[in-house]
Amino acid sequence: MRKKRLNKALAIALSTVMIICAVNFVPGSVIEVKADAPTVKDVNLGFGGIKNPTSTGTDATAWAGSKVYYGSHLWRVLDKSGFLFSEEFLGMRAYNNTYNSITWEGCTLRAYLNGTNNAGGAGTLLGNTFTTAEQGAINLSTVTNENNPVYGTLGGNDTTDKLFLLSLAEVNNATYGFGSHFTKSALYWWWLRSPGFNGMYGAEVSHSGFVNVEGLLVDNSQGVRPAFHLNLSSVLFTFARGASKSSFGSVGDSNVSANQWKLTLKGADATLSAQTTGGATSLQTGYSAENLTINHSTATTLTGASQVSAMLTDSNGTVLYYGSINSNTAATSSNVTIPAGLSVGSYSLYVFAEDVNTGDLTDYASAFGTAIPITVSAPLSTYDVTITAGSYTTKTANSGEATQTGLTGAMTDIVYTANDGYYFPTDYNSDNSLNTNGITVTRDSYTQITVSGTPAANTSVTLAPATEKATQNAPAGLSDGVDKIAGTTTVMEYAASPTATTWNTCTDSNTTVVAGTWYVRYKETDTQKAGATRLVTVTTAPNPPTLYQVTVNNGSGDGTYVKGATVTITAGSPASGKQFKNWTVESGSANLASSTSETTTFTMPAGELVITATYENVTTQTETYVIKSGANGTHQIGSDGTLTITCSGALNDLTGIYVDGNLVDSSNYTLKSGSTILTFHADYLNGLGTGKHTVRFQYGENSVETSFEIAAADSDTTDSKASDTDTGSSGKDDVPKTGDHTPIGGLIVLTMISGVGVFYFIRRKKFIEK
Repeated sequence: MRKKRLNKALAIALSTVMIICAVNFVPGSVIEVKADAPTVKDVNLGFGGIKNPTSTGTDATAWAGSKVYYGSHLWRVLDKSGFLFSEEFLGMRAYNNTYNSITWEGCTLRAYLNGTNNAGGAGTLLGNTFTTAEQGAINLSTVTNENNPVYGTLGGNDTTDKLFLLSLAEVNNATYGFGSHFTKSALYWWWLRSPGFNGMYGAEVSHSGFVNVEGLLVDNSQGVRPAFHLNLSSVLFTFARGASKSSFGSVGDSNVSANQWKLTLKGADATLSAQTTGGATSLQTGYSAENLTINHSTATTLTGASQVSAMLTDSNGTVLYYGSINSNTAATSSNVTIPAGLSVGSYSLYVFAEDVNTGDLTDYASAFGTAIPITVSAPLSTYDVTITAGSYTTKTANSGEATQTGLTGAMTDIVYTANDGYYFPTDYNSDNSLNTNGITVTRDSYTQITVSGTPAANTSVTLAPATEKATQNAPAGLSDGVDKIAGTTTVMEYAASPTATTWNTCTDSNTTVVAGTWYVRYKETDTQKAGATRLVTVTTAPNPPTLYQVTVNNGSGDGTYVKGATVTITAGSPASGKQFKNWTVESGSANLASSTSETTTFTMPAGELVITATYENVTTQTETYVIKSGANGTHQIGSDGTLTITCSGALNDLTGIYVDGNLVDSSNYTLKSGSTILTFHADYLNGLGTGKHTVRFQYGENSVETSFEIAAADSDTTDSKASDTDTGSSGKDDVPKTGDHTPIGGLIVLTMISGVGVFYFIRRKKFIEK
């Protein structure tokens, strides 16, 4: 360890002398190859504005110029999924505090970055660098730990982290922009998470950008440049660094060439509901700037809100106008001006609360609510419509005017009704002969039609007349039924005078009336007039008939009836667990049509009756279930196999799966229909103890059981030992030699120390230049 630290010190001393002597050996900072400025706006929805890779996806500089500020630090965008890598050194620390064999999973640097259970907190880089909201927008990622490709050193288990170091594979990935050592160079050497020569070494990158797969002893201190995956759903929009948010105005592209962006994250608070209450949102080309009044909830729904902002986008989601419309966060109304000059199309206006922070600190905004639609259309032509009523029709007073002029859209509907004695037949305008230039005549019913539509030209329509209803003859077959009119039907009606204004509906067969003279006719229908009248004289019976009482227990049909009347009785609804059994005649004598039907009839005798509905218990049958396959199966611990058991019960009736009397969580198995097909997951089976276990299929109050066995794991083990990989060379990569003419004194010092450095590089360093 002492030797390793001495070598490191010599390397740092060598670099220092080179700088003092003005030797151009390594760059002093990251060298970026700048591509053409992206054709984007200063404000872009989502993660927009970040430069995309080329169509091939292999351009080493595709992401090299893309930077975002997060936690007030600058991060390089490695790909458009939100994979970010620190452009800055966020500390100098050892890979592990003690000199021992270690992997990324257990090293102290990982614990420093994330804290316990990735919770951050004081003393960790996650807690000290990012706000709570920023931490929440960082994805918890599965971090793969590859083996060292040269020495075969094991990388250990994969981990789940928010912050992590790059691996050897990632730092050499050209699609991430690491096309040469210049894209990795920095002021200091910096750690990778991959292992080096053995478990006591960690892979690293030199300040000149060369990757050292042999690595450095883990208890040495050097640069920390973490990476993380940003949750893009948390990003409302990107904002070009240097642009202004202070007032609502046009969004240009003046600040995009630097390709450095601030993020506006979705705040944890409610949306800002908004709606227009003044000003037009439907505009025509050539309009003047339109002032809108927006009613909204207060911006204080967002913690730390500093302004009410608005954003106007086109139908493609391009942000055209953006900025503050009110600095009073307690206001419930704001004004925004839709500028003149928008072309024909559809636009969306969003109003939201925003917490704008100074410098490169992250901004926050409430989630975008429902957009206020803004439409710009070409001026519409105007047309006139004139409707002439047909004969025997009348326009309703509350419908549109018969003549409507200067229409730019749909006309006001005009409704006509048929006069008394007339109707609109079902084939009225069935051939659409009255429809023209976008105007439609619709038959609504026998009594109504409607004229509607959007005219495409000046239009005049003369409606067809209503049809006169047909006449009906007087009804035949009527007679005196003694206290009733005999021979009537429900399509007839009666009154005491042929000119009466009110007529009563007849009943089938007989219509009960008082003795006297009555007039009967057929009713008026949709297509026929009321018929001619028929005179009927009704007499009265000398004495009223004798009525007898019927009492129904547990049902309906009670009442008084004349002898010979047909009486209908119905049993009441049974209580829970009961069902109807039969009818019992408790008093009197009656011949029931059916004593076991819930509804039955009988002919009324000359005497009172008491009839009771009786009930009995509902009998149930216990269903029997059987195990169809998979009984007494066996699973060996450590295997990845599953265990499937099939039961005859229906899957819809299943209420639970129990193992050894304990309810099993549904995450530990899958179910399929076809009776009930149960498959236990291997992870669950591997967690059970060896020996016999009982499984129970529960179907309500019924169940069926079987057993399965968990066998011990195979005792045989296979030892494997990683072997060194033959690099096919001497094992040492040459370091490029560069230099300028220098003063004699400096050259002498340089020569002495360079001698030591050459010895150092021959004996210690192995570089793989990517």
